[in-house]
Amino acid sequence: MGIVIAQEFLSRRYEARRWSLAAVFHFSCYVALVILPFITAYNSRSLWLNEKTGREQPEVHFQHEVLVLAQGSNPSEQFSFSTSPSVNALFGDDMRAMSIRTSEQDVNNDGRPELLHVEISIPLREGEEISGITVLVGLEYSLQDTARFTTNATAIVHHSAGSSGSSLQYYGDLELRQHRALPSISEGTNGPSVLLGVSLATSAAQLAPAALIGRDMAYLDA
Repeated sequence: MGIVIAQEFLSRRYEARRWSLAAVFHFSCYVALVILPFITAYNSRSLWLNEKTGREQPEVHFQHEVLVLAQGSNPSEQFSFSTSPSVNALFGDDMRAMSIRTSEQDVNNDGRPELLHVEISIPLREGEEISGITVLVGLEYSLQDTARFTTNATAIVHHSAGSSGSSLQYYGDLELRQHRALPSISEGTNGPSVLLGVSLATSAAQLAPAALIGRDMAYLDA
């Protein structure tokens, strides 16, 4: 067997035009090596991170769902209104058309309103007075930064007094109360709608304020 004095490997080089199908495929492979890991890391929400704590201002909007139950000074006198025509039909003569005006106020111009104003006007005839009122307003509550989460929320106002009044102003804060960590990816809208179940009622007696408030409290405790 002879002695190897030198060794040279044979190599082949393949070239293609810049915009040929082979060149485009070659470039796409390089792009995929950068883009696909980025997409995987983004959708996995920090890859193997199991739990994270953060603070975020939610985005809250009016859902155009309102239910108003007003009690007159006479126990037999009631004024009721809903944004659902089928619910209004249950009220019969107690249904009173009302004016509802809403506005959102973004104080710091960050695209997420800090204040939601809801104004409800009840037209009264001569001699009519209101001594108590229950109002349910449907809201949409969503988070986008720390967790992707959207749920229905119900703002409840209940006031009763021994004497009638000409107006009522109510201020409140909307807070999220959770029993477990939120999923990193939204699983759809949660929470009961304001008119969920209300539209299935067969009589006005099923729309008593105590029953409506109890329904929402039962959902919170579930």
